[in-house]
Amino acid sequence: MTSVSIGAVGYLVLLFLPLLISTAVSLYIQLYLKRINRQEKNPPWTYKKSLINSIIIASPLAALTQMLLQEALSPYVWLSETAQMNLIVFCFVFGGWFCMLAYSGALWWSKKKSYTLLYEWLRVRHHKPVDDDDDYWSEDSEYTIKGFRKNVD
Repeated sequence: MTSVSIGAVGYLVLLFLPLLISTAVSLYIQLYLKRINRQEKNPPWTYKKSLINSIIIASPLAALTQMLLQEALSPYVWLSETAQMNLIVFCFVFGGWFCMLAYSGALWWSKKKSYTLLYEWLRVRHHKPVDDDDDYWSEDSEYTIKGFRKNVD
Protein backbone atom coordinates (compact mmCIF):
# COMPACT_ATOMS: atom_id res chain seq x y z
CA MET A 1 0.00 0.00 0.00
CA THR A 2 1.18 3.48 -0.68
CA SER A 3 1.11 6.31 1.80
CA VAL A 4 -1.87 7.87 -0.01
CA SER A 5 -4.05 4.78 0.47
CA ILE A 6 -2.98 4.44 4.11
CA GLY A 7 -4.02 8.05 4.65
CA ALA A 8 -7.40 7.45 3.00
CA VAL A 9 -8.01 4.40 5.16
CA GLY A 10 -6.92 6.37 8.20
CA TYR A 11 -9.42 9.11 7.44
CA LEU A 12 -12.23 6.58 7.04
CA VAL A 13 -11.26 4.94 10.32
CA LEU A 14 -11.28 8.35 12.00
CA LEU A 15 -14.72 9.09 10.60
CA PHE A 16 -16.62 5.88 11.26
CA LEU A 17 -14.87 3.91 14.02
CA PRO A 18 -15.91 6.29 16.84
CA LEU A 19 -19.53 6.07 15.67
CA LEU A 20 -19.41 2.27 15.60
CA ILE A 21 -17.82 2.02 19.04
CA SER A 22 -20.21 4.49 20.63
CA THR A 23 -23.19 2.79 18.98
CA ALA A 24 -22.25 -0.64 20.30
CA VAL A 25 -21.56 0.60 23.83
CA SER A 26 -24.64 2.84 23.89
CA LEU A 27 -26.94 0.06 22.71
CA TYR A 28 -25.59 -2.21 25.43
CA ILE A 29 -26.09 0.45 28.11
CA GLN A 30 -29.55 1.37 26.83
CA LEU A 31 -30.74 -2.24 26.74
CA TYR A 32 -29.67 -2.78 30.31
CA LEU A 33 -31.28 0.47 31.42
CA LYS A 34 -34.51 -0.80 29.83
CA ARG A 35 -34.15 -4.08 31.69
CA ILE A 36 -33.62 -2.24 34.97
CA ASN A 37 -36.68 -0.13 34.21
CA ARG A 38 -38.74 -3.29 33.60
CA GLN A 39 -37.39 -4.95 36.74
CA GLU A 40 -38.41 -1.95 38.85
CA LYS A 41 -41.93 -2.27 37.39
CA ASN A 42 -41.89 1.20 35.85
CA PRO A 43 -43.93 1.87 32.70
CA PRO A 44 -42.22 0.97 29.40
CA TRP A 45 -40.05 3.55 27.70
CA THR A 46 -41.48 5.55 24.86
CA TYR A 47 -39.57 6.03 21.63
CA LYS A 48 -38.95 9.64 22.69
CA LYS A 49 -37.31 8.56 25.96
CA SER A 50 -35.18 6.01 24.09
CA LEU A 51 -34.05 8.71 21.67
CA ILE A 52 -33.23 11.17 24.44
CA ASN A 53 -31.25 8.54 26.36
CA SER A 54 -29.51 7.52 23.17
CA ILE A 55 -28.45 11.11 22.50
CA ILE A 56 -27.35 11.60 26.13
CA ILE A 57 -25.26 8.42 26.14
CA ALA A 58 -23.98 8.09 22.56
CA SER A 59 -23.15 11.68 21.63
CA PRO A 60 -20.55 12.43 24.32
CA LEU A 61 -19.17 8.92 23.97
CA ALA A 62 -18.72 9.34 20.20
CA ALA A 63 -17.03 12.73 20.62
CA LEU A 64 -14.71 11.40 23.33
CA THR A 65 -13.83 8.36 21.23
CA GLN A 66 -13.16 10.66 18.27
CA MET A 67 -10.77 12.80 20.32
CA LEU A 68 -8.91 9.77 21.69
CA LEU A 69 -8.67 8.14 18.27
CA GLN A 70 -7.36 11.36 16.71
CA GLU A 71 -4.67 11.50 19.35
CA ALA A 72 -3.74 7.85 18.81
CA LEU A 73 -3.59 8.18 15.02
CA SER A 74 -1.91 11.59 14.95
CA PRO A 75 1.51 10.15 13.98
CA TYR A 76 -0.05 8.43 10.98
CA VAL A 77 -2.80 10.80 9.81
CA TRP A 78 -2.38 14.56 9.69
CA LEU A 79 -5.47 16.70 10.33
CA SER A 80 -5.73 20.45 10.60
CA GLU A 81 -7.30 21.95 13.72
CA THR A 82 -10.55 22.76 11.91
CA ALA A 83 -10.77 19.22 10.49
CA GLN A 84 -10.27 17.79 13.97
CA MET A 85 -13.03 19.94 15.40
CA ASN A 86 -15.33 19.13 12.46
CA LEU A 87 -14.90 15.40 13.10
CA ILE A 88 -15.60 15.84 16.81
CA VAL A 89 -18.74 17.88 16.12
CA PHE A 90 -19.84 15.38 13.45
CA CYS A 91 -19.56 12.49 15.90
CA PHE A 92 -21.30 14.46 18.65
CA VAL A 93 -24.24 15.39 16.42
CA PHE A 94 -24.74 12.04 14.71
CA GLY A 95 -23.81 9.67 17.55
CA GLY A 96 -27.27 9.46 19.14
CA TRP A 97 -29.10 9.29 15.83
CA PHE A 98 -26.82 6.55 14.56
CA CYS A 99 -27.43 4.60 17.77
CA MET A 100 -31.22 4.72 17.31
CA LEU A 101 -30.84 3.88 13.62
CA ALA A 102 -28.73 0.84 14.50
CA TYR A 103 -31.24 -0.23 17.17
CA SER A 104 -34.16 0.01 14.74
CA GLY A 105 -32.14 -1.77 12.08
CA ALA A 106 -31.20 -4.59 14.45
CA LEU A 107 -34.85 -5.03 15.45
CA TRP A 108 -35.96 -5.08 11.80
CA TRP A 109 -33.20 -7.48 10.74
CA SER A 110 -33.77 -9.94 13.60
CA LYS A 111 -37.52 -9.95 12.94
CA LYS A 112 -37.05 -10.38 9.18
CA LYS A 113 -34.62 -13.27 9.59
CA SER A 114 -36.89 -14.87 12.26
CA TYR A 115 -34.27 -14.73 14.99
CA THR A 116 -36.93 -14.63 17.69
CA LEU A 117 -34.58 -14.94 20.67
CA LEU A 118 -32.44 -12.04 19.47
CA TYR A 119 -35.54 -10.02 18.68
CA GLU A 120 -37.01 -10.61 22.15
CA TRP A 121 -33.67 -9.79 23.79
CA LEU A 122 -33.47 -6.50 21.90
CA ARG A 123 -37.16 -5.68 22.43
CA VAL A 124 -37.28 -5.70 26.27
CA ARG A 125 -41.02 -6.14 26.63
CA HIS A 126 -42.91 -5.38 29.79
CA HIS A 127 -45.25 -8.09 30.97
CA LYS A 128 -48.74 -7.17 32.03
CA PRO A 129 -48.88 -7.04 35.82
CA VAL A 130 -50.95 -9.68 37.56
CA ASP A 131 -53.97 -8.02 39.12
CA ASP A 132 -54.38 -9.08 42.75
CA ASP A 133 -58.13 -8.49 42.58
CA ASP A 134 -58.42 -10.91 39.68
CA ASP A 135 -61.26 -13.42 39.85
CA TYR A 136 -58.92 -16.29 38.98
CA TRP A 137 -57.95 -16.94 42.57
CA SER A 138 -61.54 -17.04 43.79
CA GLU A 139 -62.63 -19.63 41.22
CA ASP A 140 -62.86 -23.28 42.11
CA SER A 141 -60.49 -25.31 40.02
CA GLU A 142 -59.03 -28.77 40.25
CA TYR A 143 -55.96 -27.26 41.84
CA THR A 144 -57.78 -25.76 44.83
CA ILE A 145 -58.99 -27.64 47.88
CA LYS A 146 -62.60 -26.80 47.07
CA GLY A 147 -62.27 -28.20 43.57
CA PHE A 148 -60.46 -31.33 44.75
CA ARG A 149 -63.64 -32.96 46.13
CA LYS A 150 -65.45 -32.45 42.81
CA ASN A 151 -62.78 -34.36 40.90
CA VAL A 152 -62.39 -37.20 43.45
CA ASP A 153 -66.07 -38.06 43.80
